[in-house]
Amino acid sequence: MKKYLLVFLVFLVLIWAVSFVFAEPQAKTGQWRDLKYTARALRDPFKSPFEMMAVPLAGEEAEEESTISYGLPGLKVQGMVWGTSMPQVIINGTVLRVGEVIQGAEILSIRKEGVYVLHEGSQYILRPTIK
Repeated sequence: MKKYLLVFLVFLVLIWAVSFVFAEPQAKTGQWRDLKYTARALRDPFKSPFEMMAVPLAGEEAEEESTISYGLPGLKVQGMVWGTSMPQVIINGTVLRVGEVIQGAEILSIRKEGVYVLHEGSQYILRPTIK
């Protein structure tokens, strides 16, 4: 019995010694306050992607979109799926694909920046409302 107790105590001391060897140093108090978000190439997950598209990045010129207007009365984008083989958009509670028509507006394309529609010969970009 004493032999098993001695082996158990040696085992505990060995585990205790190994834990000191492989233990990481503890962080200083207040060290987490020095952390900053520095991923400039990645988007901020707390900002809407539609707000970021309105402002061109440094070194880029704003695209000329004089023939494209934003928004169209009576059409409210409630959801979008783009970048797939079959992009879809939800407008006024109806799921639509490219080429379909709703209230006289034909869906031209569904992209990250919004839904491009053609209505009475004019092109518009519809974006989801941000609350």
